[in-house]
Order: sequence, then structure tokens, then C-alpha cells
Amino acid sequence: MYHLIYPSVAERREQYQTRIVKRTTLIALFCLSAQLPLALIYYHLATPFLLFNSILHLCLLLFSFTLSYLNKWKLARATLTLSFLTFITSTTVLWQEDLGLHHFLLFSVLVNNSFYLRQEKKMKWFTHSILLITFLGLEVYCLFPFEHWTATMRLTNSITLMAASCMILLSMQHYARQKWRHLKALQRKTHEVIESFLPQPQHLAQCQWPKGYQERFDNVCVLFADLHGYTQLSQHYDDDEIVAILDSLYRQFDQLASRFNIEKLKTNGDEYMAVAGLPFMSSTAVTKQQCIGNAIEFARHMVKAVNRVFGELHMPCDIRVGIAMGSVTGGVIGSQRPCFDVWGKTVNRAARLEQAVTPGYIAVCEVIARSVQSTQCYQVILVQQENASHHILA
Repeated sequence: MYHLIYPSVAERREQYQTRIVKRTTLIALFCLSAQLPLALIYYHLATPFLLFNSILHLCLLLFSFTLSYLNKWKLARATLTLSFLTFITSTTVLWQEDLGLHHFLLFSVLVNNSFYLRQEKKMKWFTHSILLITFLGLEVYCLFPFEHWTATMRLTNSITLMAASCMILLSMQHYARQKWRHLKALQRKTHEVIESFLPQPQHLAQCQWPKGYQERFDNVCVLFADLHGYTQLSQHYDDDEIVAILDSLYRQFDQLASRFNIEKLKTNGDEYMAVAGLPFMSSTAVTKQQCIGNAIEFARHMVKAVNRVFGELHMPCDIRVGIAMGSVTGGVIGSQRPCFDVWGKTVNRAARLEQAVTPGYIAVCEVIARSVQSTQCYQVILVQQENASHHILA
């Protein structure tokens, strides 16, 4: 059995979060490494504690990068956030000078927003609160004891920056939620369109039917339907009008197909092809007898629909239907406009039955005829021809 392994949604999210944490750690390492030349220039002003503090946090960032490389992104996220917070705090306190380093905490609030999944809202806002409170505490530490009026003004501006950061953060989250809803709606529409011509097998739950893959199915009913007298329409209607008539008729066929659990495969001009009994068409198992019953009822309603549509148009058009049951091979072949299709002797037999039957009737194969006769649900008539014979439903 052919299997494809696709990552789940949760796995893709973890891969994305791992990349975010890994890249952010690399940026933090680069920024810290860029400070080393400056630290060497002012080495005489630095205390041993400052040098130890820089080396310690450089090791913590390297440890965080190693964890993200090992796909332990949650632990790497915690290590990165903690190391950044403690580095800014300890450096500001140890220098005992207002270097403005704590303003990077406001930037880290915005960056930290991308570290968390949607279901981690409480953890995210807890981290944001710690970063903002730490920023405000360091700002008060640098400005204390507020001997000049500019210190009060700066503290007011810092609080305004905190509020602006929260507003920007909320705006980003609101925009992200709107974008997410739009993408989910677009994904659903795309999935529906793809599933209309590429079914989703049960054993490949994470993807549509892959190209180049075929599978054999047993007890499948193949149905061919063809409009008899279709060429006469061109004598009375324009091409656009003919297409409109066919569209209206095929829409009725599609509704009937959904009603009777039939899978429409394709149309070719005035020819309609469908199948019943494929295992991925229904969530519940369908017996052989149910499959035959669905195909026959679908065909009978098709005949009624054609009689009704062309009766209103006063056109002498009928439909010929051929149904055969047996094994088929289904799959998707080719690279341009891929579409699920079936092949095999059962398909050829159904096509021959459709060509041989009298317009307005339904021809069935020997297997279906015996099954119908055993249940006595429909009357079956054997029609003898020169080269072959077939059964029709009366």
C-alpha cells in the first residue's frame, strides 16, 4: 500500500515556532557579540562582575540556540526570554549609569508576541507584563530620586511608551486574528475546490489523491449517460443557449448524485460519467446491493430530469444510460489539470451498454441484472442483438 506522510498542523506550528526562536536567538547573539569591541575599549571602566555577566549571558544564549536546534523550542523560548531580561536588568544595575538599555525591553515585548501559540494567551500576557514592569522599574531606578523636572517628564514619556507598546501589540493581534480568519475561509474554499476533482482517500487522511498513484476497487458501479438528439439542438439554439441548457441539466444531475451517494467523474460534451461504490465516497460502508440500488435510482431520476427539461423545450431529446458493475482501477495520471478517473473492463462494458441501449432506457450488465432479479425490485428485460445482448430496466 502506498502511503504519504505529511506533517500535521501541530507539527507545522512547532516547526514554525522553532525557526522563530532560533532566528531570534541568532539575532540576540549577534547584538551581544557586537557589543564586545565596545566592552574592550572601555575595559578599564568595567568591573569583573560586568565581564562575568556578559560571558554568562552569552553562554545562556548559546544554550538557547542549542535547545532550538534540538527542537526543544519551548525550553529555548523560556531560556532566551529569561536571559534577555536578566542581562538588561543586571547590566543596568551593575553599570550604575543610565545607558538606556532597558528601552530594549519595549522592543522585546513586540518580538516576544511571535513566540507563543494562539492557545498560550495567558502565558504570553504574563511574559509581556513581566517585561513591562521590569522596564518601568529600571526607569524609576535610573531616574531616582527625581531631583529635576525632566526626570518626571521622562517617566511620563516612558509610561506613554508602555501604553503605546500595548496598543500596538493589541492592534497586531487583532490584525493577525482577522488575517487568520480570512486565510481559514480561503483554505476551506480551496479545499472544497480541490476535493471536487481530487478525492480524499481514507488511508491518506492528510492530503488529496497524489498524482501517479492508482488503486484497485471492487464492486463499483460505473455509469455512462449520453443525450440522444443533442446535435439537433444546434439547429434551434445558439452555442451559448446550448451551454446554458446543458449547465441547467448537469446541475440537476449533480444534485441527484449527491442525493444518491454517487461520485461524478467528468462530462464530455453531452456525455456524463459517474461511479457508485468507491470506499472514500461515504463515511459508512455501502453494501453491494445498496450500491446497485443507488446507481439505478440515480439513472431513473436522470431519465425523468431529461424528459422534463426537453419536454418544456418541445425538443425530441432522450438519454441513454449504461451501468456496469465490477472492479476498476482509480487514480490520477498526468501533470496538467489532474483529475481523478477510473479505468478497466468495467468502464468499457458500461460505455458499450450506453452505446447499445435504445434512447430513453437504462441498460445494465449481467451482474446487476441477476442482483435485481433476485430482489425483484425492478423488471429486467433481455434484449437480443446481432453481435451481443444486454439487459434493460423496464
